[in-house]
Amino acid sequence: MCRAFGEALKAELDRTAAAAAAAAAAAAAAAAAATSSAASSSSSSSSSCCVLVLDRSLDPLTPLLHDFGLEALAEGLGLLRRGRFSRPAATPGASPTEFLLSESAHPVWSSLRHLTLAAAGDELSRQLEEFLTDPRHVLIQQALANPNPDPNPNPDPSLNPNPSPGPNPNPNRGQP
Repeated sequence: MCRAFGEALKAELDRTAAAAAAAAAAAAAAAAAATSSAASSSSSSSSSCCVLVLDRSLDPLTPLLHDFGLEALAEGLGLLRRGRFSRPAATPGASPTEFLLSESAHPVWSSLRHLTLAAAGDELSRQLEEFLTDPRHVLIQQALANPNPDPNPNPDPSLNPNPSPGPNPNPNRGQP
């Protein structure tokens, strides 16, 4: 079975090599004809045109490759054009919002733009965890831990700059 596969593979490679040689010979003949016709023409133009024919029979998939990065996905969806992100309008009749995504102004975008969608999600999660564990962002962590903070954190009322009106200390005052 392996021998049959090897023979079939050799026959296919021989056929491909013969086709490539024929295409190269045709391209050389076309280039020679173009050169001789350009030299024999009596036009005053000194430039010539040459057509190059490439054989893709050995590697037919390379022209079909697509960039699967986040930036290519955004361009494919029409959200990104020439480095500008356009967000569709939130309400009908409003104009879309556009942002220039430069590497200096948007470091998160510059770190994610060439990653695949799955890798970008993992990297974004890693960056978020790094951001939340940074001690410089302790106020954010405290806000997340206590969503309804006490508006008056000072227990001593004399230190409170905006004391709330409490009960009237003299209830008979102002009465006839």
